[in-house]
Amino acid sequence: MESSELRERVKFALENRKFSIFEARGCFDIAAKKEITLFLKILKNIDSILHSHAKALKGVAGCFNGYPILIGETTCRERLISGVIYERFEIPAMNLDTFEMVLDGYEPKAFRDKGGFYVEIDPIKLRNARKEKKLTQKDLAKLVGVSVKTIYVHEKECIRAEVEVVEKIEKILGKNIRRNAIFKKPVGFATETPRNELENFIQRKMQSIGMQVSFASHAPYDVLLYSGEEKIISEAELNKRRIYYRYKTLKEFAEFFESTSVVFTEKFRGRIEIPVILKRELEEIENKKDFISLVEEKMENM
Repeated sequence: MESSELRERVKFALENRKFSIFEARGCFDIAAKKEITLFLKILKNIDSILHSHAKALKGVAGCFNGYPILIGETTCRERLISGVIYERFEIPAMNLDTFEMVLDGYEPKAFRDKGGFYVEIDPIKLRNARKEKKLTQKDLAKLVGVSVKTIYVHEKECIRAEVEVVEKIEKILGKNIRRNAIFKKPVGFATETPRNELENFIQRKMQSIGMQVSFASHAPYDVLLYSGEEKIISEAELNKRRIYYRYKTLKEFAEFFESTSVVFTEKFRGRIEIPVILKRELEEIENKKDFISLVEEKMENM
């Protein structure tokens, strides 16, 4: 199956389950919203994902409280097995069959990693199940055939164990102690490094008036500004042609997330469908209220 066909099948799977979708190019191919938000990168060979794209994908997903997922068909060595989760740059990866199973509520049983199959143990589930059975860590370790330290570590932090060990623990405790392998806590507020003097200026200025700033590469936007719950999605660009080329995608992405979009630049003559804020206008801003008022004024005058 070609990547384009795989992408269409992923879209169909999402639309068939009533997800709203936004298509893009770069660090992700599809953003999807329903009860949760997903950022999907679709590649035939999951080993072909670039580290820079993976980093950007995790950053964008974290900023929008979403989950990054990689969907493909093969690694460099083998076809992806249905029902099994792989991982590339800490991003869960799977084939289309597994993805559809996940959308329908199935929790994959194991990770595929070097050396075999592994399971993530949920520390709280393990600790609670052990206490319900009135077993000490030493008791459980003896029954499983592992060290006390192994049980202690698994109750303290979420780490992986061999499938056989987990199955033995679950049989003894009579409980599922596995952690969901897909929908972990989002990676949180993440940012890349400003790429030019304009972005450096935006960072200094926005932080000086109390706004959070996040930069992204290989994404539909360059700069994400936080003002409480409100997000302002923006492009920082000096080239007029690139502004005309990119602003529509920026606008659509912002609308998908019910946010405001703006373009930051130094000089611009022309009209586009979103506010354009010049560097000299930013220099005159003294506080957050001034900035929000400037954006609102430009939106009203469009």
